[in-house]
Amino acid sequence: MSKKYCVVGGGIAGLLSAIQLAKAGQKVYLVDKEKDMGGLLRSQMINGISFDYGTHIIAKSHIPEIDELMFDMIQEPEWESLHHLKNGNYFKKLNSTSPFVDTHCLEKNDYDKAIDELKNLKANDGSKIFENLEEQLLFTFGKVLTEKIYQPICQKFFNKPLNELAVNSYLLLGPGRLLAFTADETRELKKEKHLDNALAFHSFLEGIKTHSNFYPSEVGIGLWVNKLLEKIKNCDVTVLNGVQLTNLNLKDKKIASFTINGNQTIECDEVIWTIASPPVFALTGLKTPPPLPGFKFEKVNTSIHHFKSLSKPLTDLHYITCFDPDVLSFRITLYDNLQPNVSEKNNYYRTTVEVLSHGTTDLQTIERKVMNELVTMKIFSRLEDLEVLHSEVMPAGFPLPTKVLKQQEQLQLSCLQEQIENLHFVGRGQGNAFFMNAVLIDTFQKIDGLLKCQ
Repeated sequence: MSKKYCVVGGGIAGLLSAIQLAKAGQKVYLVDKEKDMGGLLRSQMINGISFDYGTHIIAKSHIPEIDELMFDMIQEPEWESLHHLKNGNYFKKLNSTSPFVDTHCLEKNDYDKAIDELKNLKANDGSKIFENLEEQLLFTFGKVLTEKIYQPICQKFFNKPLNELAVNSYLLLGPGRLLAFTADETRELKKEKHLDNALAFHSFLEGIKTHSNFYPSEVGIGLWVNKLLEKIKNCDVTVLNGVQLTNLNLKDKKIASFTINGNQTIECDEVIWTIASPPVFALTGLKTPPPLPGFKFEKVNTSIHHFKSLSKPLTDLHYITCFDPDVLSFRITLYDNLQPNVSEKNNYYRTTVEVLSHGTTDLQTIERKVMNELVTMKIFSRLEDLEVLHSEVMPAGFPLPTKVLKQQEQLQLSCLQEQIENLHFVGRGQGNAFFMNAVLIDTFQKIDGLLKCQ
């Protein structure tokens, strides 16, 4: 039986939802307030040069049904197949062989203590429930690594004590595991599940699937969004972009229709919500639950900075995550290492730097500091070869993943799910999935479950 679905949000979860539903014979309306869909997966042209909104390299999910829906258009020569994703990190020094922080950078006394603690860690049999991030890190990594590695990293990005941050929030920015011991010792220790969760292989060449990462050969990642939108239109999805969702009209605990721009109402049977949940209260007229004690919505300031350089990068890494608390930069994308054919045609090299900050959002101040860091970190050789092409502050920022924020989000979701029977949260809309593949898998499974219940 065919139903009418309203999919809210034109990011990756919304695009997958629309394709999956339409392929199953459903009538789909895809609604997004932005004229250009894709969220942060869009690209932008600056002075005729393509840049992305940060590091976005797509990777297949290795789930055949998802990959057929989302990646069947990925073909050479339009796309570069990255046999190994070369991602490094900066923590006291540049590590060009691994994205994970190397604990060998610690003072010998601290390192020896950390190793002893790691060897004596206990496995979690599932009975251990963590109240906050501090408890989780102490249990997973021990006292020394928590204090010497994770505390300064989380202070840099979140500016909050560990005991105020939500469980798993350290995973949002990358340092899920650490380098320790020798490469051979690590391989042996990782046979224990709890140590596998704490320790990383010593090279990005080890322990990963190959041939699963892709990036466009000449333009930005927005090419993928454009290909998906072509597929969506071919599936007869009604795309409503650049519109304002003004009402979700309730009847008998169900959303019977939605209104856009205050004057066009469209009937629907089910609503797929892929963005943050709070707007639903205003759109339906439902009462927002009162804030929990201590709740205050806070965000990290986020800015994007695009540069070109007359000199070639000093590293062949695709991107670098900067965990060092003395460095303002967060993540650095080196496009010409991803697209070697493009650099051969041009007389310049492109890079984008993402910055998460708690202080100034003065773009010129940030630009100067970041340019100096690119040279200090030995990513580029000469400051005078670097030129700022464009900088902008991202209005949404990055929500601080505090323990009380997660509790408030779950309270709001529960409240809405109890009062609206045909509203379904997927991807980031339900608060748990963050990284692209996790969003894709969560979305596919939720939509698949809905279709099987029809």
